[in-house]
Amino acid sequence: MMEVQELSLECMKSIEDDLSKSLFQTFKVKRVEDVALSMLNKSNKDVLIRLVTTLSGVLSRSQVMLKDAAIKVDNFKTQQIKQQQALLDANQELLSIKNEQITVVKDTVATEMKSWSEVVKKNCEKSSSTVNPRKIKEAVKSAVSEEDRLNNVMLFGLKELEVEEEDNVHDAEDEGMVEEIVRELNVSPNLFAEIERVGERKDGFIRPMKVRMARKDCVLELLARARRLKDTAKYSSVFLAPDSTREERSAHKERVEALKKRREECPDRVFYLRGDKICEKPRTDAS
Repeated sequence: MMEVQELSLECMKSIEDDLSKSLFQTFKVKRVEDVALSMLNKSNKDVLIRLVTTLSGVLSRSQVMLKDAAIKVDNFKTQQIKQQQALLDANQELLSIKNEQITVVKDTVATEMKSWSEVVKKNCEKSSSTVNPRKIKEAVKSAVSEEDRLNNVMLFGLKELEVEEEDNVHDAEDEGMVEEIVRELNVSPNLFAEIERVGERKDGFIRPMKVRMARKDCVLELLARARRLKDTAKYSSVFLAPDSTREERSAHKERVEALKKRREECPDRVFYLRGDKICEKPRTDAS
């Protein structure tokens, strides 16, 4: 039984070499198409038998390899079809699971909405007589105002021109300083929309400045980098804070005063604000 060889360039080259060698030994040519009919007529029986035997062997080897290659190709195609079918089945299963999850979510939302609707209805029935339109209006206004303040940042300690200057000169001076500060903190100056001084003018008092940014994330970037101003010569005394209501500013002022008092009472410790709380830690050389 002939040994089965895998179809490869090496095997094809071996068959080609054997055929070329036989043709060259017999007719002094290397290719079958170079064999002329006159060459065959001149050859004796033994020569032709050897040639036919060689050609038969080459043909047999080629046939076996091609048959083996065809079987492997068929197996590969079958495997590919099975894999594709498995992929389709998996996608179908995922789609089915997704549809089930969507159905569950819809049912849950519908149930919760129904429950919430019933609760609201009961509460409205209980308190309909006590609903105050003015309070509702104030609550809505407060919510809108709070959302609006998220786009604002407050600047404290930014110098202000004398009163006798024209308003447009004041505005130009303020805009120029705000632009410098924004650039110093690596935020595009094109992202601040408008600025204004808050409060009435008083002798010896620098009014804070409200800067409205184009996006909320710009405010967060400015506040996160605000401490860099301490290292600048021109704006080292300027600090930034989120926009807040009068009540919030009053509460913050009280916390700052309390912070100053704690620092005076305990100079050997470091006090700082974190949110609404005064925190402390031992003083080190680095502090």
